[in-house]
This record gives sequence, structure tokens and C-alpha cells, in this order.
Amino acid sequence: MFKKIIFSLFIIGIVLAAGVYYYVFVYAVNNKRQASDQVAIVIAADSLTAHFTNNESLANSKYLNKVLQVSGVILETGVNQEEKSTVTLGTEGAFSNVFVTFKNKELLKKGDIIIVKGFCNGFLSDVVLVDGIVVK
Repeated sequence: MFKKIIFSLFIIGIVLAAGVYYYVFVYAVNNKRQASDQVAIVIAADSLTAHFTNNESLANSKYLNKVLQVSGVILETGVNQEEKSTVTLGTEGAFSNVFVTFKNKELLKKGDIIIVKGFCNGFLSDVVLVDGIVVK
């Protein structure tokens, strides 16, 4: 009787481990939210940073983990450690701007006016958008 219980627990453990492995490494990777598929909140980069600067908790309730479509002037371009393109949108000399990390590598130039769509991750010293795509 004791051997049957141990064997049953062993089988349940293997099934559970297989389920966790499938969810973490297969399902979650293939079923990630896409910014391009969702309706976005449209806002200018300067207005977005003003909202977060004036009242961060209210801005978090409005924008955090939501898809935003932000327009603005490119102040800086770069590449992060994952080789993804990044840009800073906003006004030259402003204390805070919008920092966007793109999903794919993008060829963008400083001074261009663009519209990007991405997920808002909150406010550090800049408003952070991730998984961005260029709309225009």
C-alpha cells in the first residue's frame, strides 16, 4: 500500500513539473500581449510627462500597464544591452521625458517627429514605455 502512494505522488509530481515547464517556457512566450493588437490611449510626450510629474499616483492609475500611443520629437536614439533600439521623446532641456524601448531594431534619427505605441511601465526619472512599435 505504501509503495502505491509513493508511486502515485511521483506520477503527480512529474505531471505537475511538465505543466509548469509548458506554461513558463511555451505558453507564456507564445501568448504575450501585443501593443499592435490593442486600443491605445493617445497622448503627446510632453502631456504624459506632465501628468506623471504633477501627480504620479493618479497617472499610474490611468496609464500603468496600459497601451499608450505617444507622439513627440526624438531627443536621443540608442541601443540597449539586448540590442533593441531605444529613443527618448520630449522637449530639449526638460527634466523628464518619455523613454521607449522598441520590440525590434528601428532606424530612427534625432529630431524626427514620430508616433510610437507601447506598454507603460511607469515613471522613474522618465516615463518608460516597453515593447514599442513605430506607428508613424
